[in-house]
Amino acid sequence: MTDADVDARADAMLHEERVRADRVLSLLLCAHLPFALAVAALHGAWVLAAIVAPMLSLIPFAVTRTRPGTLVSRLVVGAAFMG
Repeated sequence: MTDADVDARADAMLHEERVRADRVLSLLLCAHLPFALAVAALHGAWVLAAIVAPMLSLIPFAVTRTRPGTLVSRLVVGAAFMG
């Protein structure tokens, strides 16, 4: 095996892990949505929860489905977790 073959194989394996991580983290963000709405019910912040919570869940979900394993998907998911 040449160095190029090893690099190509390593890149392919890393991409597979990134795709898997995108899938798991986007589903975790979607699982946060009902909890955000429950907390909104307790604190009376329905407007904020109805606008922000779906955006923080569904936009990363859509990005990770359309561009899995890319830098864009990792940045969007990271920003959503910080939101």
